[in-house]
Amino acid sequence: MKEKFYLFLLSVGIILTAHGQNTTGPKQSFIPPNWKLFEETDGDLNKDSIDDAALIIESQTPRGDEGKDRVLLILFRNGKNVDSYSLASRADHAILSSESGGLLGDPFSRMEIKKNVLRIDFEGGSADKWATTHRYRFQDGAFHLIGATFKADYYGKTDIYDYNVSTGKIIVTKKDPANKAYNSVTNLVHKIKPPVLDHFSPDAIWAILIPRDYAKVSTCVLQDYGFGDCSHIIFDCGDFGNAEVYLDEASEALWYDLSVEPQDGDVQVNPKYKGKTFEITYAEATGVRCEEQGEAPFQLVVGFRMKN
Repeated sequence: MKEKFYLFLLSVGIILTAHGQNTTGPKQSFIPPNWKLFEETDGDLNKDSIDDAALIIESQTPRGDEGKDRVLLILFRNGKNVDSYSLASRADHAILSSESGGLLGDPFSRMEIKKNVLRIDFEGGSADKWATTHRYRFQDGAFHLIGATFKADYYGKTDIYDYNVSTGKIIVTKKDPANKAYNSVTNLVHKIKPPVLDHFSPDAIWAILIPRDYAKVSTCVLQDYGFGDCSHIIFDCGDFGNAEVYLDEASEALWYDLSVEPQDGDVQVNPKYKGKTFEITYAEATGVRCEEQGEAPFQLVVGFRMKN
C-alpha cells in the first residue's frame, strides 16, 4: 500500500509539472498560466543563511461562493544574490479561498517568516468573528505544521485554542468579561504526527480543536479493501480509500495495517480486521485525491481506534 501511495504522489507531481509548475527558475516561472501572485514574503526557512520565498498564488477563475482558489508555494533560493529558486513545497489546501471569510469576505490577514518558521494568519466571520494562525517549519526533509491557534469571539466571549502540534499540547483559554465564572484555562493533549504541508488541510486541525463543530464520529465495520480506479477502504459507513489521516503513530500504524499485500496477489483487506468495528473521527473535504476520480469528497481522519 505504501508503494502505491508513493506512486500516487509521484503522479501528482508529474501532473503539476505538465500544467506549467516549474521546479527550478526565477520566482515568476513558478506561477502557472491563469494564476497571479497574490502575496509573498522572504526569509531563511532551511537554516542556510539565505533568504527563501513563500508565495501565495491565486487562480483567476472564481469557483462558486468560495471565490478564487489560492495555493502556497515555498521556494528555496539556490544561492545568494541570484534569481534562481527550487520548489520545496506546494500546498493546494493550506490557504483559504478568496471569499471564505464569511461576511468579512477575504480571510487572508498576513504571512511572515521569522526564526525559520513560516506563519500565516486568517480571519473572518460577521457578528461572531474567528481568527486562525498556522505555523510551519522545515524538518526531517519536508515542511510540517508545528503549531496552530484558533480564536473565536461570540456573544462577548472569547475562546482561544493554542495547539503545539509538535508536542500535542493544547491550551484552551476562555474569557467573558461579563461572567467571570466562564473564565478558565484548560490543558489538553491530542498527539498526531506533524502533518506534511503539501497535503495539509486546516479543516483537520479545526476538527481536533473543536470537534463538536467540525468533526463527525462514526462507528463502522470494516468490509473490504482494494484497488480499482483508486484505493478503496470499504466500511459499512462509507468508502475511506481517499482519506487523509492526521493520527498519532499507533493509530496511523493501525490504519495502514487494514490491508495486506500477498506475494502472489494484489492488496486486499487484512483478514484479522475484516468484520471488526472501528470508531472513526473525521471531517469531510472535497478535492483531488485520486486523478481518476477528479475532484470528489474525501475524509480527514483525526481519530481512529478498534472497538472489538
